[in-house]
Amino acid sequence: MNKKGFFRTVLDNGLTILLQEQNIKSTSFGIGVRFGSIHHPAAHFLEHLLFKGTKTRTYKDINRQAVCRGGSLDAFTDFFSTFYATKNLTDYAPEALELLCDMIANSTLPKTEINQEKMVINEETRMRAEEPESMLADALYRNIYSDHPLGRDILDCERCLQTISYEELEGLYRRFYTPQGIIIIGVGQINKEVVLNTVRKYFKDVSKTGQSLIVFPFPSEESLPLAKRIVIPKMTKQVHLMIGFKAVPYAHPDYYPLRVLSAIMGENINSRLYEKTREKQGLVYNISSHYDILRSSWRSTLRTDCSFWHGILRIYSRFTPRNLLRVQEIIKNELQNFSQSEVSQEELTINQQKLVGEHKLALMGTFRYMHLLFAAEINNDIDNFENFSDEILNVTPADVLRVSQQYCHPNKAVWTIIKQQKLVK
Repeated sequence: MNKKGFFRTVLDNGLTILLQEQNIKSTSFGIGVRFGSIHHPAAHFLEHLLFKGTKTRTYKDINRQAVCRGGSLDAFTDFFSTFYATKNLTDYAPEALELLCDMIANSTLPKTEINQEKMVINEETRMRAEEPESMLADALYRNIYSDHPLGRDILDCERCLQTISYEELEGLYRRFYTPQGIIIIGVGQINKEVVLNTVRKYFKDVSKTGQSLIVFPFPSEESLPLAKRIVIPKMTKQVHLMIGFKAVPYAHPDYYPLRVLSAIMGENINSRLYEKTREKQGLVYNISSHYDILRSSWRSTLRTDCSFWHGILRIYSRFTPRNLLRVQEIIKNELQNFSQSEVSQEELTINQQKLVGEHKLALMGTFRYMHLLFAAEINNDIDNFENFSDEILNVTPADVLRVSQQYCHPNKAVWTIIKQQKLVK
């Protein structure tokens, strides 16, 4: 990537550094680790434990330093990675980077915190299990990727928490939290030499490079037969409906026309589904479409060729039970329309401009910019990072029609529904 102010290097020990200078008064730093739930279900547990103390900092020290000047410190575990992120006023950003490096390089994984953190993760899992949209998304992934670890919930590690030993946790940390699997990213007003010195201070021990990264043996694109309709009974006053289609990964050429299709379909208040179901008939409170790559398009973390399908385009809505049949019919009709005729040039242009504008706005903030850089790097797609707008604007009506027919034809849909128990036959 040749963007002005961009710097990328790989140190001798294999650690990758990405820096993007921005003239803004906040700076974000993040550390990504090429280790996620697809490698081991304890990845999320390990993420939690790294907040519990280092050789020189207690968990109270970490929490106090993270937020004392208005800053933030957070983390997430995805299928193929774990990411730790900070955002601070630029004057205090070097201290935040030092904190992150200390957490990643010198965690003590204190035994006294393990049982308590297991309880926290169990509560997090139960909380997610009560969220209708999350329940439906999990059901989609379990069904569409039933023969693959992508169907496993990232937070669903209850059995692992019960059986994993401290020695195994420690072994995973030593194996994967090592320079060759680490990506350090900074966006904002950055002193490159300060960053390099800090990184070398904490990651100078090249003897701890661990074993080679796991290259997961992905199956072919063929999968088990899909269940076309999944009904989840639950005590609720609303119906929650989600329709999903198996799609393509971040680096696949069809990603861009599918993103445009999703935008036209339901990503804003001018979209077809919003207009037909809410504006014209008042049938739903909300309806929207999303293009998920490993459940979040800007957190995509797959490191493989793009022949394996690992995306989902999904439509989500909630409404009163009496409107279920009418909402379903409208969605089916619109999907059929997309597969039968080209969208107008005007409709295409409006939604292309929407996607490009959202992308440019994201690049104006250091925190979101950092996450986008991480997604591109871990997908081995950093050289194409600047091409998003051009690729979106190059999509034609014929492209949208083609991907509609190939990926989102109504007969390829998987329907998941949460509705009142008493209505389930």
